[in-house]
Amino acid sequence: MKLIGTFAVMPLQDLLEWVMAARKAGRLVVERNHANRTLYIRESTVIACSSDDPSLLLGQFLLSQGRISEDELREAMQSQEESGRSLGEILVEKGALRPDQLEMAISEKAAETVYGLFDWPDAAFEFTPDVPPSRWAIPTELPVQEVLLEGIRRTDETARIRSVFSSQGMVFERTERPPDAAMVASPMARRIYRLIDGQRTLAQILLNSHAPEYLASAFLLRLIECGLIRLKEIHEVQGENAPAEGSIERAEELLAHGEYLPAIRILEALAQQDPSQQALARMMLAKAEAAFVASMYRGGLPPESVPVLKKRIEELQQPDLSAEDLFLMDLLDGVWNVKTIVWIAPLRSFQVLRTLQSMLERGMIELRLPQPDGESPTDDGELLLPVPGEEDPVLT
Repeated sequence: MKLIGTFAVMPLQDLLEWVMAARKAGRLVVERNHANRTLYIRESTVIACSSDDPSLLLGQFLLSQGRISEDELREAMQSQEESGRSLGEILVEKGALRPDQLEMAISEKAAETVYGLFDWPDAAFEFTPDVPPSRWAIPTELPVQEVLLEGIRRTDETARIRSVFSSQGMVFERTERPPDAAMVASPMARRIYRLIDGQRTLAQILLNSHAPEYLASAFLLRLIECGLIRLKEIHEVQGENAPAEGSIERAEELLAHGEYLPAIRILEALAQQDPSQQALARMMLAKAEAAFVASMYRGGLPPESVPVLKKRIEELQQPDLSAEDLFLMDLLDGVWNVKTIVWIAPLRSFQVLRTLQSMLERGMIELRLPQPDGESPTDDGELLLPVPGEEDPVLT
């Protein structure tokens, strides 16, 4: 029999203690904000795991660790699309990674997939007994007791992080004190430190880090505690529209007429606020998002089309831009197409396409089709693209 619930009612620690005490074996699926993480447990040990959380996809994880570049990821994703082979195998074949580096990255990614569940106190879960690991799951060997001990430490650390980072609109600046070499020894640390420029918000820094939120936030907290950065100001967060009120029946009606975004707003509200409708709303939400993505690829945002800015970033009204707007605008170089941007962004396909569609409707961007003979889509010189910033002299 399945066990279904939420961590608000049955915390992860209690769930894992029950699994361990009863020596249960099976599959634990955890969902939060449309992202899933799956653990396979046998004999009080996590034996495999998987995730579709964007920050934990292999390419994004390698980007956040500084092990590959965005161009290397793009080329590898293109090869994967054409050949169907695994991304890791392709990166090793291309010389972007050594086999031992890939193995280490996969191990670290698996650990973060498991331990990161303690950052999701409001997630929903489903435990199904006696389900063997999927062929796509990453083998691992983490005793549940060890996971629980790390979870206690991580829960305490997460509480400290949330007490300091009270708003995604917080803007930090560097202090006069430079970091020592040990503090910025890793590529991820150097990337995050460079992102702190007195202009980017916390939400923008987290997106541009390509890292799991906990890892990036924990490093930012260390920088604050060491006196290396300080709060400069707090910007008003540009949030999404308030969830629309409605019913499952209304959402079904909207979906039948191809009005995906209004239906998605209703389903998001039901999934979050109405326990009696959560399971059905989540199932419909997944289908609605998939239908929206398919409709965008068919017409509004063809995969091979190239989005380009119609104005310089500096000329746009910054308060009207979300963190996702600003992040994607940095990727609009007049060369990368929609498909490449989806690959590179640490966001779900639905989030990328919804943001690009909104930018298109607001007249911020326009789409161009690929040019023949490899010609750049910006060769006509009509569009004004963002001016690249100067190299950061720190840590270069």
